[in-house]
Amino acid sequence: MTFSLLQWERDTPIFAAETAVLQDGQVLLIRRADIGGWAFPGGFIDPGESVAQAAVRETREETGLEVELVRLLGVYSRPRWRRAGTHHVAFVARPIGGHLCTSPETVEVRFLPPGQVPPTLFPWYRQRIADALSADLSPVVRSQDISWPSREELLELDRCLDALRADRLVDAMARWWERWVAESSYR
Repeated sequence: MTFSLLQWERDTPIFAAETAVLQDGQVLLIRRADIGGWAFPGGFIDPGESVAQAAVRETREETGLEVELVRLLGVYSRPRWRRAGTHHVAFVARPIGGHLCTSPETVEVRFLPPGQVPPTLFPWYRQRIADALSADLSPVVRSQDISWPSREELLELDRCLDALRADRLVDAMARWWERWVAESSYR
């Protein structure tokens, strides 16, 4: 196997940028090629790049769309995630060009109504979608004490990754998915 979630544990925090791209009351979601879950487009900030530039670049790379950032959505932290923590700066954006397409990082890219998100949407994105669609346009700062899966759970999921079938993904992740949903309230 060339990819293992065991390799995802880190000793330093992760800082990333992401976008909630909105159009006609729908939100743009990507299905990740690595583990098959659905999320906002986003990723690491490259050297010499601002957080805003990273959000625009990652959206273009993962979806084919050019976007304009409309406002800061907020900062979303999971301090214990992947052992060292992950922190996402999220923006609300609107498409201004390009066309939807997949990439090496995505296997599906779609605008979806908020009430029709896939069952494999990572649970913490439900709050982010609600925040993006809220009438309150103030940026938020949210923290979530959500646990990283155990070594045994990661090995179980690794056995299902090659096919990346959503039904197998949900089955393999069922135990932690339930825990994530239970732990996904923000402070």
